[in-house]
Amino acid sequence: MAQRRVRGVRLTRVNTGIALIAVTLCTASIAAPGPRRSLRPSVSTGQKPVAPSSAAVQPASVDRDVQAAIEHATSSDVLEALLQQHPGLGLTIVPRIEQLAVEEVRREGPRGRFVVPGLEPDDGRPNSVTLSGASGGMSLQAEFPGDVRQVRFSDGSVHRFAGRVPFADVLTLLGDGDRDHRLTFVILDDIGMVYLRGQGRILILEDGTEKTVQLGLVR
Repeated sequence: MAQRRVRGVRLTRVNTGIALIAVTLCTASIAAPGPRRSLRPSVSTGQKPVAPSSAAVQPASVDRDVQAAIEHATSSDVLEALLQQHPGLGLTIVPRIEQLAVEEVRREGPRGRFVVPGLEPDDGRPNSVTLSGASGGMSLQAEFPGDVRQVRFSDGSVHRFAGRVPFADVLTLLGDGDRDHRLTFVILDDIGMVYLRGQGRILILEDGTEKTVQLGLVR
């Protein structure tokens, strides 16, 4: 695996419900499997590539009033509250939360969200998928309608993380949330990988010391 020296990579998160944590990785050695990409998951599935396939999941039937509330919601926070009230409707609500959260970041910028910069998106259509840490590798899951079991780094792609997923030599993602509260990021041009929602931890290796950033409120 090729190695790239990246100067001044800065990982920051400001006021997402817990204390400010800012870590600067100066002259960090970060895994780079391709010439254009400065950051990518550094694990292998240990299997042949999985052919892209969409999720076979089907949402539960939704009450008409609840469906109207989902469709007319104007913020991801409103839908997060709705998900708490209707935990059995995650298959319907979560994709809409992700859609609105991505729109909010595009419109307002990352603001207080944790950002992993230095990642150059690929061309092509975006998709959503769950990356699950597994013994000796990583598996891809299509957990929600519209998911595709393929990792894409195009602008707007949504990645959810379950379990321990090494992302680079100095960065590991730990998804602690259940299916409806996965540690979730979006890939955006000129910004990088932006935290959207869900529960988990970021492990950052700096000068031989591992630092932990907690994301999302523990439920």
